[in-house]
Amino acid sequence: MPTSTTLSILERAIDDDDASSHVEVAHATPTTTTAEKNEKRTRTTIPVRTTKRTKTTHTPTYDFEAELSCPTSFRNDFVRVIEGVLPTVQLVFIGHRPVDPDDAFRGVRIDMLNADHVCCCKARYAASVTVSDMAAKTTYDEAVRCAEEEGEDVPPPFGDETPREVAVTVSLSTLSKLLSAVAPQHVLRIARRKGEDDLRISSTDGSEWREFRMQTFLVADGISTAPLAEMESAYTIRILLSKFKNIVKMGKKTGLDRVAFCVERYNVEGGEQGTEYLFSLCLRGDNAATLRQAKFTFRSRTTMEDAGGENGTITAIVCDEEHMGQTHPDATHTDLLYREVFSTNYLDMFVRGMTDTKQKLCIALAPECPMIMNYAIGDTHSGVRFIMAPSVENDDDDKDDDTDKDK
Repeated sequence: MPTSTTLSILERAIDDDDASSHVEVAHATPTTTTAEKNEKRTRTTIPVRTTKRTKTTHTPTYDFEAELSCPTSFRNDFVRVIEGVLPTVQLVFIGHRPVDPDDAFRGVRIDMLNADHVCCCKARYAASVTVSDMAAKTTYDEAVRCAEEEGEDVPPPFGDETPREVAVTVSLSTLSKLLSAVAPQHVLRIARRKGEDDLRISSTDGSEWREFRMQTFLVADGISTAPLAEMESAYTIRILLSKFKNIVKMGKKTGLDRVAFCVERYNVEGGEQGTEYLFSLCLRGDNAATLRQAKFTFRSRTTMEDAGGENGTITAIVCDEEHMGQTHPDATHTDLLYREVFSTNYLDMFVRGMTDTKQKLCIALAPECPMIMNYAIGDTHSGVRFIMAPSVENDDDDKDDDTDKDK
């Protein structure tokens, strides 16, 4: 019978067997090294492609873009001069023609009658203008439609010879106020995006930007397309703007609502026809309280000028200071060559906004024809023309400048 000592020996032997068996099993299990783990991780990981996000910018497409380097001149000499006569106008933006981009006017044009159909304004302001072909084609199609409706000649087919033009109708009063917020040193930009009706107006000097959006209108009534070539003139009057402006202003304030423009030839003694001319402005008014008449006569320097084309020559009468202070001419020695009456109120609206008072205003006259008043703006391609028909004379108007002759 085994003793306790034997049993303890046997138990230790069994334990040893179990331990050796366990160790052998443990050594039979494959071990994984760190390199193998990394290789396995690399093998089982799904690669992810990383891309850098870039912000895409959309460049808007414009029907037209106009750039003006002197916004102060555009506001004072163009917009404000016309604003008193035409509160709402159609601005025509004219770009270059592809066939000859250098030999054409580029800028802004106005060609309209006023609401009363008494006067017409034809103005141009030179600027850098780019018009898209699609917008120009839309303008051309509209011109064809209007010509067909009016029974007029249809323009030639659209091509390189077709002017690149876009017309928009705006309030000049609103545009004038907007331009007051533009700094004089800024460059002005006027544009219209494709598919929009509003104008986008901005200005910058490179360090500051100002942006505006302006409403446009669908149509403008009373648009005139009468060419100036049909309006001949016999006399051209050049008078200092400040002097003419003061005379008209005085007439409006005193109620003298009519101005007679007169051109007379001053003859020498003995009835021999002279070469000196007189220009006079005679103001009258039926509603004037106390002042019945005012007359201003200018002894003038006269030259003959080429009228251009087949119009021959015209007489240019220059009212300058060197003839002032001389003896008043004898009325019996003058021949009346021209006399027409015009509205003082409209003349005041014409000259009220003109600021370059040192320039000589150019006024073209011809018997029984409209008066053409030209106001130059810096560039030779820029200027404003007002065209006004004569007023119907009263019976008393024939006597308004005959006072001296009766004495």
